[in-house]
Amino acid sequence: MSLFTELMFEQPDLVEEWLDARNRMEIRRVSAIADPALIPVVLTYDDIAYKNNLIFSTDWLRQYWVPRLKRLNAAWHTRDTYCLFHSDGNLWPILDDLVAADIDGLNPLEVLAGMTVRTVRERYPKLFLTGGIDVSQLLTYGTPQDIRATCRQAIADTRGRGYFLGSSTELHWDVPLENARAMYETVLHEPKRVRG
Repeated sequence: MSLFTELMFEQPDLVEEWLDARNRMEIRRVSAIADPALIPVVLTYDDIAYKNNLIFSTDWLRQYWVPRLKRLNAAWHTRDTYCLFHSDGNLWPILDDLVAADIDGLNPLEVLAGMTVRTVRERYPKLFLTGGIDVSQLLTYGTPQDIRATCRQAIADTRGRGYFLGSSTELHWDVPLENARAMYETVLHEPKRVRG
């Protein structure tokens, strides 16, 4: 990251050339592997934020990065594949731009970064959402009862539409098994009661 940041300032043309090459490679990969029967949903791109803000400025992202994301999403869409945008962190400063770049969904909804199921659903009702159950604190230190209640609330907050409930980032070794089970079991055994 430090080398990339240095190059952004000292050799922006080189960075742009690299971004173009990477974007062209990804689009070629789409044409080689895209098949909606085998790949109905794809993750596009990677982390651009941390809990408090974006890693890069909104100006830089809007000028250099979002247009390439839009081209990649368009390539997948021509193959009838949904584009699930992945990034941890606080995406609010750039989320309008991501939606304008034709993302179909958002992953993983990092709760401690302000990306809650309710707030994202209210502002972007057409996105399908994944994640939204905090792994930093709740799944690691909470009780199974707290986790079940939070999962039920997240399902209710989506109004029963387009939601794959899961942890806000990957489950890790500090998450007690009973807490992980509480999350999974809420989805597997109680969805009809939760959704009313």
